[in-house]
Amino acid sequence: AAILKLSDDAAYLAKRCGRNCVRTWKDVEEETCVASGIDGDMNTSRIEELQLKMTQLRHRARESSVRGIWSLIQALEARDPYTRDHSENVTRYAVGIAEVMGLERKDIEVLRQAAIVHDIGKIGVSDSILLKKTPFSPSEREQMETHVLTGVRILEETHLLEQEIGLMRCHHERWDGQGYPEGILGKSIPLGGRILAVADTLDAITSNRVYREGRDLSVALRIISEESGAQFDPAVVDGLIRWVSMIGNGDTLTAQQILDTQAGSTGLSGNLAAA
Repeated sequence: AAILKLSDDAAYLAKRCGRNCVRTWKDVEEETCVASGIDGDMNTSRIEELQLKMTQLRHRARESSVRGIWSLIQALEARDPYTRDHSENVTRYAVGIAEVMGLERKDIEVLRQAAIVHDIGKIGVSDSILLKKTPFSPSEREQMETHVLTGVRILEETHLLEQEIGLMRCHHERWDGQGYPEGILGKSIPLGGRILAVADTLDAITSNRVYREGRDLSVALRIISEESGAQFDPAVVDGLIRWVSMIGNGDTLTAQQILDTQAGSTGLSGNLAAA
């Protein structure tokens, strides 16, 4: 209510000042100070307090939005028992790689949220395609690939996840420019998107799928390493290898052991979007 009153006061002041005139909250406060002899510092503090409250409101709206999206993702993953926990796994992998690569905490948080929602667009893909046990036909693959832009459209409606949308949009782009939906390449792909691509592939290889069983972590690391400089950013692949090496021997480690090292850092288990 206080914010709306300040907006109304600013509009009224602008009308009193004549045509083609713009006034802000601060102008209203300064005029009030002059008229009443009140210390301007006190009113500046009031404005800063209201701005802080607005920031807090945006944060709460963002948190509420991501919680709602997470509920949708859980419902989506429940359609296919083979991809259950996929978004949480990708989030843990992405955060682990980002930390080893030295990303700033604020950038890791954006990446974490992007990883949570990266597959939300699959809600628009039919079960006959999601659960298919044989290779996709060209038209089926085309339909599957629409999930990226479908997800973008869904998240754009929230008006709260602009940075995350940019990363999610790129998680199927390739370092060599042969990915989708736009075919951008190299460092034109945001770093967070390049990390998501590796994290997404790591979970896809090591998890059971309707068309095959999951493979060992060592096999996944070899496959991803072979695609360094082609499908994946070499720096991100190096970050993954360094992370695994810090934990133990990649030949004997399991994917679950890697995931467990990030169990407390994603904020997904009963306490989503705590940041």
